[in-house]
Amino acid sequence: MNTRTLLIALMAFTFGTNLFGGARVDLSTPERAVQSLEDAWRAKDIENAVRCKDFRGEAEQILRDKPATVRTEDVIVQTAQVLEMGYRAEIKKSGFPKIQGVTSTFSGKRQLSPDRVELTETFRFPDGTTHTEKVQVRHTKDGWRVISAP
Repeated sequence: MNTRTLLIALMAFTFGTNLFGGARVDLSTPERAVQSLEDAWRAKDIENAVRCKDFRGEAEQILRDKPATVRTEDVIVQTAQVLEMGYRAEIKKSGFPKIQGVTSTFSGKRQLSPDRVELTETFRFPDGTTHTEKVQVRHTKDGWRVISAP
């Protein structure tokens, strides 16, 4: 890597972007994970949106009431893959959530388990109306990731 490439990479990291023009994903806190997902939606960046989501956590949640013989590692992995494929297909079919000009704030945080929190997020739309949603986020080995999103 030459000096110019290294300098560009350092500047991109410092100013919160990646070298490919999309927003940098920040999974350091539950709130930043949700904001990164929303930034990916605004940028229409499916890869960063997928990086912000925890499909395995969603799969575990779906399978939690099933017998242990059904909740095998293989079934969890396969379910997570199906959820990701479904997410990608839905975005391709229906497009990204339309949140241009929408701002949000977090007004609540409830600990659900040692690795899982539920955030209360209030959206303010350009016309002044607001809407409040609950979103679950889980701490993984790679940082916080969104389990369910508005």
